[in-house]
Amino acid sequence: MNKNWHDLTRLTFLIAFVFCLFGLLFYRFFQIQVIEHEKWLHLAQNQYEKIEEVAFQRGVFYSNNLKGETTHTPLVVDVVKYHVFVDPKSIPDELKPTLCHQLCQLLNLEEETTQQEFYKQARARRIKAFIDIKEKHDVELFFARFSKKHKIPTNALFFTQDTKRQYPFGHLLGQVLHTVRDEKDPITKRAFPTGGLEMELNKVLQGSFGKQKHLVTPRRKINLGQEIQKVKNGAKVFLTINHHIQAICEKALKEGVIKAGAKGGWAIILDPQNGHVLALAQYPFFDPNEYTSYFNDESLLDHTRYRGITDLYEPASIMKPITCAIALLGNEILAKQNKSPLFDPEAKTPTTNPIFPGRTKPLKDVRLHYFLNMNMAIQKSSNIYMARLVEKIIATFGNEWYREALQLFGFGQKTHIELPSEQAGIVPKPGRLHPNGTLEWSRPTPYSLAMGHNLLASSMQMVTAFSALANGGYLVKPTLIKKITSEGEVLHEHVPKRIQILPKKIVDRVVEAIQYVTKIGGAARLANVYGYTEAGKTGSSEKVIHGTYSKDKHFSSFVGFSPAKNAKLCMIVTVDEPEVKFIPYLGRNQHGGICAAPIFREVVTQVFDYLGIEEDDPYGYPQNDIRYDFEKAHYVKKTKELAELYQQWNAR
Repeated sequence: MNKNWHDLTRLTFLIAFVFCLFGLLFYRFFQIQVIEHEKWLHLAQNQYEKIEEVAFQRGVFYSNNLKGETTHTPLVVDVVKYHVFVDPKSIPDELKPTLCHQLCQLLNLEEETTQQEFYKQARARRIKAFIDIKEKHDVELFFARFSKKHKIPTNALFFTQDTKRQYPFGHLLGQVLHTVRDEKDPITKRAFPTGGLEMELNKVLQGSFGKQKHLVTPRRKINLGQEIQKVKNGAKVFLTINHHIQAICEKALKEGVIKAGAKGGWAIILDPQNGHVLALAQYPFFDPNEYTSYFNDESLLDHTRYRGITDLYEPASIMKPITCAIALLGNEILAKQNKSPLFDPEAKTPTTNPIFPGRTKPLKDVRLHYFLNMNMAIQKSSNIYMARLVEKIIATFGNEWYREALQLFGFGQKTHIELPSEQAGIVPKPGRLHPNGTLEWSRPTPYSLAMGHNLLASSMQMVTAFSALANGGYLVKPTLIKKITSEGEVLHEHVPKRIQILPKKIVDRVVEAIQYVTKIGGAARLANVYGYTEAGKTGSSEKVIHGTYSKDKHFSSFVGFSPAKNAKLCMIVTVDEPEVKFIPYLGRNQHGGICAAPIFREVVTQVFDYLGIEEDDPYGYPQNDIRYDFEKAHYVKKTKELAELYQQWNAR
């Protein structure tokens, strides 16, 4: 009896104990499956699921379709590339030398350096960057056989996808577009722009990463990607620049710079009606596809920046039409006050006296002129005539008024073109001191300004100022961006900004004068565009080297527009350090009319042919051309009449 009771008690305790264990097990099971479900699910998913970022495509630049093409030509593309990685911990040490050797042969790698990566204590070491799809396929075939033969995990070698910026037109627009570095920010995985539009528009060109979920096993990834966050690509940027016009401009500029024996050069083509930049060329070129060779060589660094906005120089004689326009503006103000004008542009004006207040040296013209009117002064590029105009301006309106008039044309201010490192230029200010303590604006300063000296301007500022003469008196804001879109949404669309700075009457009178420059007797006969009218001005300034003016290093320019009425384009060509020499029957090579003007003519001729612009001077050809007609050719009779009047006034 006692024994049975003892056995029953033991059995009861055993059963209770077993029930307690089952209860604890059930509780633990309930805790894992219900209470801590999310925790264990997350841990489990980490074992067989992997979240990968999906790279976005950086935004694309497109050319301006000026001829109504239905498709837009991309100027840059992101090409899919792959990086090759190895997992050193998954590869047995005895196989590492063999695998390394074979991969180095396949991928053209340096073996000693690559082998070091195989012995790093890491799960991922990159051995080759930016291979294309064919190379990736070759490596995959090789490693599939190798891993099967040696029984190592197939994911001991793997790839990551990336994109590489490539420029299908090579150096075309290189300094403007620029590129991004191959190596990305290791934290944000975003690209580092090297300059140009890539840097200026970096925020809109960047997209946002997407995310995909994959199932994996210890030996391989099962590619069943599930999108959990949509990738957003960078914006589309539609430029005002047309790649055909850019190519024409770059080719002509290169040929012109080489012919002039120059250090380099740049050119800007602007639509004067709306401010659209149609071309920004520079030679020597910069090829973004080979950017490392430029940035690793100090002698090539200058080729990477667009000097048309970064380099300032004294514009010299291309300022003279601006001087005339300001003097005519003074006439307009005086007429409203019922006062006598500053000057009469048709008057016979003496130009033999070279002495001006405050100047220690007399002014000089290229040759002695006894009398000139405004047309002759522009055609012959007279320094003395321009200085006499400004002498009257200062005497009537004062220094501050003259400075403000120069600023009307944008001098001393940035144009805010969409490129980094633009310089504002310098216009001296009365009463302000130089760093050395001397006055910026002294008594002789206005006479220097009259002929484009004692101020600093960029080529972009000059072509913008000249556009006001090409479009009837409006200062336009230049732009490179026509439109920016992202996923169908318009982020930005250019609206032309025009401010009237001159009455049309004044503009017409100045344009009348500068049309003589490209005809016989003018300084830029080589800028005469056959079949079309044009107007422009040359300029040549000595470079300042170690604080003094150099006699053998110059900036030489031509700025002009065509047609002379309703201009389709305004263009400046600047040649840096043309060879100093005399060319028989032409003149001095370093003058803008010899080295820069022919580039203008070549570009305008080809661009108008490309655009199909109808000739507005169909008889304006050389005399030995069958199309030439003295009676009908534009400005031929006027030029002859001006030459005869000049001869009457200056014959001795």
